[in-house]
Amino acid sequence: MKHIIKILLALVSAALLGSACQLNTTGLPENHLNNLNNDAGTDADIIDAEPDADADAMHDPIVVATETRTYPVAATPANPVSGETAPSETQFIRVQRYYAENPWGPTRAIVLAYPGAQLGAGSYRTIAETLIERSGGTIELWAYERRGNLLEDRTGVDAALASGDASLAFDYYGEGLEIDGKTFGGVIPGDTPTFMSEWGLAQEAADLKMVLDFIPEDRRKSSVILMGFSLGSPVIGQFAAWDFDGKKASDYLAGVVMLDGGGLRRSLTEDQYHEEGCVGSLGLKVGLDQLREAGPYVQELGLDSGIWIALDLAALRASGRFNDPRDEVQDRVLKNLIGIFLDKPDLRLTARAALSVLADDNFAPAIVMRAGLGMIEGGPVEEYHSELAGETLLRPSSTEVLYSWLDYDQTDPPELSSVEEMAELILSGPTGAMEWYSPVRLNLDVCACDGLDVRPSDDDYRWRMGMRVTRNAEMDAPVLFFFAEYGEIWDLAFINNYMNSLPPVGPGRPNAGAERDPALPPHLTGFSRIIAPRYHHMDSILAAPETGNDYLYEPLLDFILANTEGTVSASLP
Repeated sequence: MKHIIKILLALVSAALLGSACQLNTTGLPENHLNNLNNDAGTDADIIDAEPDADADAMHDPIVVATETRTYPVAATPANPVSGETAPSETQFIRVQRYYAENPWGPTRAIVLAYPGAQLGAGSYRTIAETLIERSGGTIELWAYERRGNLLEDRTGVDAALASGDASLAFDYYGEGLEIDGKTFGGVIPGDTPTFMSEWGLAQEAADLKMVLDFIPEDRRKSSVILMGFSLGSPVIGQFAAWDFDGKKASDYLAGVVMLDGGGLRRSLTEDQYHEEGCVGSLGLKVGLDQLREAGPYVQELGLDSGIWIALDLAALRASGRFNDPRDEVQDRVLKNLIGIFLDKPDLRLTARAALSVLADDNFAPAIVMRAGLGMIEGGPVEEYHSELAGETLLRPSSTEVLYSWLDYDQTDPPELSSVEEMAELILSGPTGAMEWYSPVRLNLDVCACDGLDVRPSDDDYRWRMGMRVTRNAEMDAPVLFFFAEYGEIWDLAFINNYMNSLPPVGPGRPNAGAERDPALPPHLTGFSRIIAPRYHHMDSILAAPETGNDYLYEPLLDFILANTEGTVSASLP
């Protein structure tokens, strides 16, 4: 029997087949954890990367490699209202390591990168490759991935990538195709996994610290840069202010990088935490009491995870791996989904245009996915009020003509990010760049600690709940803060508040004593602040290195080199 994935109430009944899946006795469809530890110790995936034109001609081009490992982590408590516990199969995290196969010198720095909400380790692909290439392989990037990624059913996408046949993914998610004895059980309804109510900040801090401990303790303060994007930025800012049994976390860090997120705002009161929640950057307002009753995960635009399946399917076609991306999309599932998201059925789009209307800043309903990818061509466009986004956007207006896409470097003026690179980023890694099931509790806890002002006392509800964000006044590591003009930080005061809350750079660091003055160059200041004009949210991690508007990679590389020293020898266990 065919079932329907519920994406927007009943609107998706024509788009995908699946079920409004009820969790089984383990809490998960079975295939989510296939070969869970088989990725450890496998041959590295190789990615070719060309070095800068002015690089030392005596060196061979850098070859970027990846390896992915899976690690067990501590079980989370049961939901105290429903009694539901997280399945044991979800008590794992992943780390994806990007490194050079042929570095030009010893490793100087490791960037430990924490993803934003609804994103996984693969979201750091572009930044990782660019940093490794430009540093001659002397920088590695370790991308952390939360346990929620293990809830995803990637069977269809994985089968398509392994076989070279994209139709396997479309038929698996939309037509009930059986692969290796399994059919798609549907996405998990947003109010079903109540165990996710306990997936909060304290657990993430412990899991992230476990990964940090893979690096020799005597090299962390001189070699480890902690990076976060979007919601990941306040998470790592709060981690940097964490107290680990009397040891401040900043003593384990050479620097902190926040990409289009974070800052210092007002914390939630205890009543607000339990009863109201917060909006934050995710448009949510769910208190802990309601969260434990209903257990929602982050639902972009009020939709369940079908939106991320749509992006996966669009990326398969747009990548060029399976078909000419200039060909018209014929897949019924993808066409129906795009019709729903743009409120315009029966559009004719090439593969690149199909992905772009889901992710470009002029068209995409979901702000979390917006990047400057270029512009549509081939026919007229129209403004419309997007009920999903709650704002005016563009969409193709004709259902007769075939629309194609001008990439970022084909427009005048050029934009910032490549649709081909976005497709590869979405597909990269064992779970891709997206996180289908992102815990609301993490966002709630971040809002609770937004003032970086937890008191080490049982009088403070956050302390009682294990949030140890007590050492911000002693957070003496240097900081780089990247602000996208059209991103998710709507007030520079948040950045300035954070900057003014920090002491000078501490002793034992290359820039010891440096004040938090963003007007100074990276090697003289303890706080670099970059305001990037024309950047949208996803441009912060996706912008093409050759755009000529390099507000990201060169300052980031300068910051890393200015605030690390010596060498570090580390690998994933």
